[in-house]
Amino acid sequence: MRYLDGHDGVVTSVAFSPDGSSLAAVATRGPALFWDLNDDAPARGYPDPTASVVVEGFTRVAWSQEPGIVALGRPSGDVDIIELATGTLKAQFTGNILAPVTGLAFFNGGRHLVISCGGAEDDTGALYVVARDKGFRRVSPGTLVGTSFGAAAATPRGKVCYYVDKRRQVFRWDLTSPDQRKTNTFAKPIRSLALSPDEKTLAITEDYAIQLYDADSMQRMRTLTGHVGRVDALAFTPDGRHLASGSWDKTVRFWDPATGHTVAAHDWEIGQVRTLAFSPDGLLAAAAGDRGTIVLWDIDL
Repeated sequence: MRYLDGHDGVVTSVAFSPDGSSLAAVATRGPALFWDLNDDAPARGYPDPTASVVVEGFTRVAWSQEPGIVALGRPSGDVDIIELATGTLKAQFTGNILAPVTGLAFFNGGRHLVISCGGAEDDTGALYVVARDKGFRRVSPGTLVGTSFGAAAATPRGKVCYYVDKRRQVFRWDLTSPDQRKTNTFAKPIRSLALSPDEKTLAITEDYAIQLYDADSMQRMRTLTGHVGRVDALAFTPDGRHLASGSWDKTVRFWDPATGHTVAAHDWEIGQVRTLAFSPDGLLAAAAGDRGTIVLWDIDL
């Protein structure tokens, strides 16, 4: 087990690099931080923490399949695409929507990025699908506006992404046939989504519970209960055999999606858990929350 410190604020998103050698994390204040997990060197920052730049923090981080390319979502609704090796800004997406980036995921082998913005009290928000080969500009008709959008989920090599809006509706976007159909409407706010690696199961948080749905038919398969606080984070293991959830009850739980049973539970004393992720080989997990500390641990299920 290993603890990583350096953030001054709630850690809102963590992500492993595609080769598993690095971890990225962002928080409500300060620069994005990047750790080389093969040594004990201090984290690198973007923007450079030594520069005299006021950093408002970031809301989401996503790592492309293209080596060294990372997307960072801002509270302003903008997304920085950076080249980590040089610490330079490669591109920036600006949707002219002044609402925080609430969902961010590369898919289709890193060729596309889904960006959701929202969280405001009004209906200010938007959903964008942007293409790498277009300089991270919008794919038509890959833009939805008029409501606040929340979490987004996709698999790195898949062609489908899912996202949720303020009205608790889950939508699906399919690159092969731009299908923006509404799938389901839920009774309670949805804080997080996770799509299984085989793209057959969609996990959805609903207050203290987790709902598992058939990702194609959107028929509910089962409900996972056990948390005693709001569930904010979901992630499937890379082999799809287990689902992890992080909650405001300060625990991380591992579930068997096939049975709905809890197989492990951890309290790493990092406070309310807001984000979690697995390394690509499935041997390491990371979780973080409102205390600003990230915990890394070896998985033994």
